[in-house]
Amino acid sequence: MKNLLAALILFAAAQAADLDRSRQLLREGKTADAVAEAKDAVEASPDDGAAREVLGLALLQQDKVDEAEENLAKAAGLSPGSAIAQVGLARVAMERKQFDKAQSALNKAKELDAAEPQVKIYQGALQLAKKDYASAVKTLTAAVEAAPDEPYAHYYLGLSHYGLKHPDKTVEHFQRFLDLAPGLPEASRVASLLRSIR
Repeated sequence: MKNLLAALILFAAAQAADLDRSRQLLREGKTADAVAEAKDAVEASPDDGAAREVLGLALLQQDKVDEAEENLAKAAGLSPGSAIAQVGLARVAMERKQFDKAQSALNKAKELDAAEPQVKIYQGALQLAKKDYASAVKTLTAAVEAAPDEPYAHYYLGLSHYGLKHPDKTVEHFQRFLDLAPGLPEASRVASLLRSIR
């Protein structure tokens, strides 16, 4: 019995390390590798909410919205306390321009963990998507203050300032985004916008 318990503990630790690696790959813009590793984790443990969450977020980055939603919905069911799964579902709804549904998921995420930086970041992204640039700037400025190393906080804040025609602030946050995450899919768009502003 002790050997079985020890083996289960080692398996769980290895799986957590693999998921951390998948999250890091996703942050570096190595989406295909993140998807592959997260799929392996889901195959090894189909009822692991964290693995489903990482896979859903990685698939979302590949614009595989239906697959992403399926995995994020399962993650939310398996890990009902996960604010990140709700943020992921909000992102799916935003992709589909279902803004009320996105707001509902963000409200749920905030109830689960108001301190989670992704909640503020994607609340600002939703305001940006609705072209409420002033509200987006306010929300995303608070997100950047709370989590200055979150690349997407700078990305969406830069876009919000761009919408308000604030070139200096746009450049500042776009440059910070590129410094933090040059491999993310949005990096080429940001570099192009920076060239047009300068």
